[in-house]
Amino acid sequence: MQVVEWAAAIFVALLTLSASQVAKDYTLQPLSSIIAWSQREKVLIFVLATFAVTAKVARERIGPPWAWKAIKELPDTWQSQIFSAIPNAPADEHRITIFKRVSRWRNPKGWLELNFRTGNPNWWRYSEWPVGWFKPLARSQHVTQRNITWFPCFDAARRGEGFIGAVWRAANTFRTPTLPDLNPAPDPDPNHPKRPSDADYQLYAQQTRVVEAWLRQRKDKTNARTLCGIKMEKNGKKWGVMVVDSRSENLNLTDDQVKFAAAALGKLIERA
Repeated sequence: MQVVEWAAAIFVALLTLSASQVAKDYTLQPLSSIIAWSQREKVLIFVLATFAVTAKVARERIGPPWAWKAIKELPDTWQSQIFSAIPNAPADEHRITIFKRVSRWRNPKGWLELNFRTGNPNWWRYSEWPVGWFKPLARSQHVTQRNITWFPCFDAARRGEGFIGAVWRAANTFRTPTLPDLNPAPDPDPNHPKRPSDADYQLYAQQTRVVEAWLRQRKDKTNARTLCGIKMEKNGKKWGVMVVDSRSENLNLTDDQVKFAAAALGKLIERA
């Protein structure tokens, strides 16, 4: 990206310089032809200039490729260590996810679901709008970020923000108590299948700060039994959240381990 940026910038500078000259003052070929061509193609020069600026902005926003690669690979390494005591731990039942707090306009689809996600009849009022969204950037053992939920970020605690919103405002590591099991193992007796009760859904929604109706429509997805998270910083400012979720009832993870992981990721994020 940096090579493309420099090449485009130099090319634009040369073309702009030649466009400002008078072709008849130069008899040496191909200089006079280049000057005449550049004067006819000023629109092209403008497009190339725009491309050069865009390339620069993109490079600054994307950051070094090695940094983002490391950010996406570190959760895999930590997952294998944190859940090593659980034999054959399925990747989708014991996860580490990194969320970045982004602008409120970065998730158009989320606005369509805001009423359902928050259960707030006044969701359309400006004072009730989210100030941003938590965008999933990386999840352990997952190649893509498909089907990972975005969560709204509000300026104050509010239902619908999810566990992530609570972590965002917490001073230190934040945890939930053991949550009800919304995905019980199949009962050997098909006539009496295990199902979570209404009280289970109500308690789960309350402790994870989501709307019960939204939680119920996730019945085919994996729901964690324990959650732990910590906010992440970039250059001394809040940047995002790291969340560890597990189907295990007892997540054997200390606050120091979580803080160390977040600090290590924060150093990479500062380079990205």
